[in-house]
Amino acid sequence: MVSAETHIVDGTCYQCRTDRMHVCQNMEILGVDRDGVFAEYVALPERNAWRNDPALDPAIASLQEPLGNAVQSALPRNNVEDVAGKNVAVLGCGPIGLMAVAVLKTLGAAKVFATGGGRNKVRMELAKKSGADLVLNAREEGEDLVKIIREATDGDGVDVALEMSGSPVAVRQAFEILTPGGRVSLLGILERPLELDLNDAVIFRAATIFGIHGRRMFETWYQAKGLLSKPEFRSRIASVITHRLPMKDVAEGVELINSKQAGKVLLEPKWE
Repeated sequence: MVSAETHIVDGTCYQCRTDRMHVCQNMEILGVDRDGVFAEYVALPERNAWRNDPALDPAIASLQEPLGNAVQSALPRNNVEDVAGKNVAVLGCGPIGLMAVAVLKTLGAAKVFATGGGRNKVRMELAKKSGADLVLNAREEGEDLVKIIREATDGDGVDVALEMSGSPVAVRQAFEILTPGGRVSLLGILERPLELDLNDAVIFRAATIFGIHGRRMFETWYQAKGLLSKPEFRSRIASVITHRLPMKDVAEGVELINSKQAGKVLLEPKWE
């Protein structure tokens, strides 16, 4: 397992502290700035390599990169206190959103609401397996989605909202369902600029906002390690893997994802 952030300038970056590697101005990302895991060879600094417990199932170990996104979204500043015993919403039921649901339930969230676009029925069902207390189809519920969540929280709204979809509608809903003084983590990538009323969404609501990019080096990895030590959490994360294919069938795996028939597709080191 290697970290996605390679953090390289001629081999090493000397311009920032180790605990800021994930936001270093010189950071390079595997698969974005450099060839990713489909490259024949990958070189990275030794300190970016993460050693897993030999007993950890390789299938689960392979999910740690997106799992790290989910963990940092839930705990951007180690703030378990605004999750444990609180109401949380996850907007977007992609693989990282599904993992975020599992993280939140393991951290002790009182209620976890999961919303999805509705075109991917498989992932809506996976949200339930991941531990969501209520799964809502954003496409079907439309404008009523905010009302449903507010009614389910006695009118208070959620204490934390994790936006994982990159949908402009979901971003606005994240603030509309947020209780005053609540926190929003933004992970989803928008395709175009978004117009948002900051007065109502942020200022008058006294909202705290975190932009989530990658994983905190190396706090997130240790947090993920702790979570993965729990059998129930591993089971929830494993449910995100809906298909296991030999490496040679990678094209079939991509098609399963594009046709919205899969959660995560595991490629096994088999060529026959």
